[in-house]
Amino acid sequence: MLHNLVKSDKIIKPSWITNLGTLNSLPEPFEEVTESDFIHNRTRTCIQSIEFRSILFPNGFYSTYIEWHPSCAFAQVFPKEWCLKDSKVFYTMPIRYFRIGCKHSYRPMTKEELNKNSIVLFHSTHAAICDQCGDIQITDSSD
Repeated sequence: MLHNLVKSDKIIKPSWITNLGTLNSLPEPFEEVTESDFIHNRTRTCIQSIEFRSILFPNGFYSTYIEWHPSCAFAQVFPKEWCLKDSKVFYTMPIRYFRIGCKHSYRPMTKEELNKNSIVLFHSTHAAICDQCGDIQITDSSD
């Protein structure tokens, strides 16, 4: 069931994206990653939304799902050719994975940066900022 459909003209570009791309291209910047990188990194935060695009590569269009997370996104590009065996789908080529967005380099925020961004930290909270795109992550280390 679909909830909260968003029109493309209502999308706000995250600070860690330089270009949202089109229906036939990936947002920028993007970098191809291994399946292991995809699995390891996508489980760190919750998925905010999932988007479908038909991405144009040099050898044609490919079905692509983009998982949008709070500070990054991951794309899964599915091969065109597949077969059914025992009622299961098998692809003849591997699925390709892409990390989308800034390759963050976080550091703890200074008191001046906390004040400038109106951030108040409590006993077990920590704030970090990406030096490249300005993305801010606040974590709670309490049990």
